[in-house]
Amino acid sequence: MNAWKLLGGLSLGLFCHTTMAGEPIADLDQFEAGYIACIEDEKAFADSCLSGLFKPHALPWRKDLDLQSVEDFLSKWIGKGAVYKVHPITRKETANLYQRRWYLIENESGGLMQLSVRFRTVKGQWHYVDMNLTNDEKAMGAITLESTEP
Repeated sequence: MNAWKLLGGLSLGLFCHTTMAGEPIADLDQFEAGYIACIEDEKAFADSCLSGLFKPHALPWRKDLDLQSVEDFLSKWIGKGAVYKVHPITRKETANLYQRRWYLIENESGGLMQLSVRFRTVKGQWHYVDMNLTNDEKAMGAITLESTEP
C-alpha cells in the first residue's frame, strides 16, 4: 500500500513539474476545490500552495503574475489564527469568455474577507486571469446583505 502512495506521489510530482505557464485548466470546478482546500489548510497555505496552483494556469502572455502579494495579504489578515471556512457565494460568466467566482473567507475569530477569482477562455480552454481580496465593508455590502436594496 505504501508503495502505491509513493508511486502516486511521484507521479503527481512529475506531472506538476512538467506543467508550464499557460497550461489550460481541465475542469474549473475541480480546480476550485483545489484552491479552496489550499486556503483552508493552514500548512499547505503556509507553503505557498496558491502560487503553485495558479501560476501554471495563468494566461500565456501574463509575465507579471505576482501571487506572493495576495498570499502575504491573506496571511497577514489571518494572523496567528487560521481559516475557518471558505464560503462559495456566486459565479458570473460573460459570453463564455470570462468567469468570476466570489467567496467569503471566514477566519477563526469570525472575520470575513471577500475573494474573487477571474478566469478567461482562450481558444475554448480556461486560464487563470487574476484574483482580488478585500475586507472593505462597502465592497462586501451586497454579499453580506448590508445593502438595503432588494
